[in-house]
Amino acid sequence: ALVLAITSATAQAATPSAYVYATSFDRLVRQYAADNSGMLSALTPPEATADDASSGVAASPDGRSLYVVNQGSDSVSQYDVGLDGALMPKSPATVATGEFPFGIAVAPDGAHVYVANQDGGSVTVYDVGADGGLTAASEVEAGDGAVQIALTADGDHAYVANVNAGTVSEYDVAGDGSLSSEGEISTPAPAAIAISPDGDSAYVANRSASGTISQFSIAGDGA
Repeated sequence: ALVLAITSATAQAATPSAYVYATSFDRLVRQYAADNSGMLSALTPPEATADDASSGVAASPDGRSLYVVNQGSDSVSQYDVGLDGALMPKSPATVATGEFPFGIAVAPDGAHVYVANQDGGSVTVYDVGADGGLTAASEVEAGDGAVQIALTADGDHAYVANVNAGTVSEYDVAGDGSLSSEGEISTPAPAAIAISPDGDSAYVANRSASGTISQFSIAGDGA
């Protein structure tokens, strides 16, 4: 399992309390139900078809859509999440990304999806339709080796970890979901990033020899 995503169960389902999805490199997404204690059991069927070398995964805030990044095919697989948690491909089943995508994030309001393209050094921005389907809207430059992206809880700011460049790119998010660069900050070989729920702090895992976590305060303007 490379990356996990969790969605809440729908109101129509008495059990389970959540669904869990795990990506892999074998063109499959494993799908599970989680009970109230957090224990997992495989759904029927136990997996859904993905594309080549699936890595990042993210769910829509309403739990009705799931998006899986496919590194090998430069695409995102998009699914409807059934009432029983099972994944069903949307139409179209995939949308194109930049070169060798890895990280993915969904805006807090669910209106936009962002994919970090590792070899492309960029972020692709998608509009989300009423059915949860993605439409490419814009692309913005990031740093070399853009592997992960995270947004603040208010959706106003976004950050991309650029593992090869040794930087974190900072962006303001416009009302239409587009990103505008607000500079960058250095940190050694950043490979993952997370934002605190209150939006006041950022934590970056550095793929360096010593294996460190850089911790940052986030100002009101997102810097």
